[in-house]
Amino acid sequence: MKKPVKPRRSLPVPKGAPLFVPPYFPSWVDRFTAFVDRLPGPPWAYYAAMGVTLYLGTAAVQWGSGAYPVGVLSRGHAVGAFLTPFALGLMHYLDGVAASAIKSFRPALRGGENSYHRLAYIFTTLPSRLAVVGGLLVGLAGLMLAGGAAYLLPTTASLGAAEGGRDVLSVLNRGFVALFEVGPTPASYAVTLAVLVLNWWTGGTLVLHTIRRLILVARIYKRHTNVDLFRQGPLYALSRLTAQTTIGAVFVVYGIATVPTYMATRVGYVTVAMIVVLAFASFALPLVGIHRVLVGEKDRLLEGIADRLRSTGAELHRRIDQNLYRGMDELNKAMAGLEIERNMIAAMPTWPWQPDTLRTLLIALLLPVAVWVTQVLLQRVLLT
Repeated sequence: MKKPVKPRRSLPVPKGAPLFVPPYFPSWVDRFTAFVDRLPGPPWAYYAAMGVTLYLGTAAVQWGSGAYPVGVLSRGHAVGAFLTPFALGLMHYLDGVAASAIKSFRPALRGGENSYHRLAYIFTTLPSRLAVVGGLLVGLAGLMLAGGAAYLLPTTASLGAAEGGRDVLSVLNRGFVALFEVGPTPASYAVTLAVLVLNWWTGGTLVLHTIRRLILVARIYKRHTNVDLFRQGPLYALSRLTAQTTIGAVFVVYGIATVPTYMATRVGYVTVAMIVVLAFASFALPLVGIHRVLVGEKDRLLEGIADRLRSTGAELHRRIDQNLYRGMDELNKAMAGLEIERNMIAAMPTWPWQPDTLRTLLIALLLPVAVWVTQVLLQRVLLT
C-alpha cells in the first residue's frame, strides 16, 4: 500500500484536504533538488560551487598529467565541468517555474482539487525509472556523438595519415586526446571519461525532463483546459514555462559554441543547429494545440455575431421597405454594438503568450547567431 505523503512545498494542500498519494516515486533529480532546497542559502550557490569543484579537480589532474602547463585554464574543461551542475540547476529552476505555472493555470483547469494535485505532481515530478534508464540511453547517444566529433576532427585525420595510423581506434584515440585535451596518463583519461559520462547522463536526463514536460503542456492544453477567449491570462502561464525552457537550452548552445576544438568539426555545427531548432520547437509546438482551440472558439463567436448581424440587417431592410421607422434608433444601436463586439473579438490573440515573452525568446535565439556572424565578418576584415 502506498504511503500518503505531502506534495512538494510549492504545491501545498488546503487545510482539511486529505493527504495526497503520489502516482509514482520521484526521481533522483527530484530528491536531489529537494535536498538542495533544504540547505541554507540560495540553490544556485551550491550548483556554482559544484561546478567550481569539478573544474578545479579536473584541472589539477590535467596539470599533473601534462595535458597543459600548470596555471593554464582550459575553456573546454570549464564547459565540461559546469555542464552537469548547469543541467541539475536548470531542472531545479524549471521545476519551480512549472509549479508556479500550474498554479497560475488553475482557473482554466478542468476537474476538482484531487485532479489538480495529481496533475500538478505529474507536471513537476519526473518518474524514477525514466530518469535513470532514459537518461543513460540518451547519454550513451551523446557519447557516440562525441566520439563522432573526435573521429571527424580535421587535425586527427591529418595526424593519422601522417603517422600511418589509419585504423579507426588510433584515429579515434587521437581525436579524443585533441578534442578533450587529455594528458598521457591513466588518471587523465579516467577523469575525462568520468566527467563525460556524468555530463551526458545528466544532460540526457535534462533532455527527457524537457521533452516530457513539453508533451505534458500540450496534453494539458488539449484535455484539461476550459477555454475562455475573454479570460486568456491563465493560458499564458504555461507559455512562460516553455519560453524559459527554450532559453535554458540556448545557454547550452552558448557553452558548446565557446569550445573551439568541438566547433572545428561538422558534428559541432550540427549539434548547435539541432539544439537551436529543437529549442524553438520546444517553445512553439506544445502551444499549437491550444492555438487551434482558440482559433476555433474565436471563429465560433464571430459566426454567432455574423448570424445576429444578418438577422438585424434583414429586420432593418424590412422596416425600410415598409416605411416603419419607429424604433430604428434602437436597431442602429444594436447593429453598432454587434460591430464593436465583432471588432473586439477579431483583435483577440489566439497564441497563448504575451508579446514580451516572444520578444525575449527571439532575442535569446538570435543573439548567438548575431555574435557568430559578427565574429566571422571581423575575422575576414582583419585578415584582408
